[in-house]
Amino acid sequence: PVTFSMKSALSGDAFPYRWNPQHQSRVGLLSREGTNNDVIWCPIDPCYVFHTINGYEQGDGSIVLDVCCHDTMFSKSVQGPDSQTSFLERWKIQPKTRNVSRSILDPTSQEFPRYNESYTGKPYRYAYTISASLENGDGPKESRNCIIKHDLENNSRLVRELQSYQYPGEFVFVPTKDGKHEDDGWLMGFVIDSKSETTDFVIFAGQALLQEPVASVRIPHIIPYGFHGNWCPN
Repeated sequence: PVTFSMKSALSGDAFPYRWNPQHQSRVGLLSREGTNNDVIWCPIDPCYVFHTINGYEQGDGSIVLDVCCHDTMFSKSVQGPDSQTSFLERWKIQPKTRNVSRSILDPTSQEFPRYNESYTGKPYRYAYTISASLENGDGPKESRNCIIKHDLENNSRLVRELQSYQYPGEFVFVPTKDGKHEDDGWLMGFVIDSKSETTDFVIFAGQALLQEPVASVRIPHIIPYGFHGNWCPN
């Protein structure tokens, strides 16, 4: 439903994209060995997804896809994201009927999801997201800043609360080399301190999010919010 707006472009908007619910949201499925002609399009109610988490095929041929889903996007602000909610959702997709069923796993507004990428394309248990009280134009304002560890198997979560002036960025999960459990590893990312105008590069133990960080490195300036990160072993 996000489309290029010629009217906005002609009026001089630097970001000429608008929410248009007249356009159908869809999920596209493509076999790894397929071509463009093999794409299966599955309609879904109007929504917007920046970031998926993980997905996998089940024994009955259905596909599970976990996402951070926004209700709308670029509907009011001409500066950037302006959705009122971004819930953690699970979509179950039926390729044969092209039906997509949606369920909310966590109604907290959240973004920047990551997981143990050793489980890509496989059933998995843990997901990591952040919630931040950022305001952007007419966009949302959340009540707290935090890092969240979701246990999707037990439908529970751990929440590491931050101060109102601390803004977490995307936290990357780095698995240990010989880990026996999915959450054996490290969770690392940036936390902006708006008071001191600095940034901390913080590392938590994957199984101890609520304990003190394993390490924290002070960077004497603000890293622009929203920077993504990846981890590659040597």
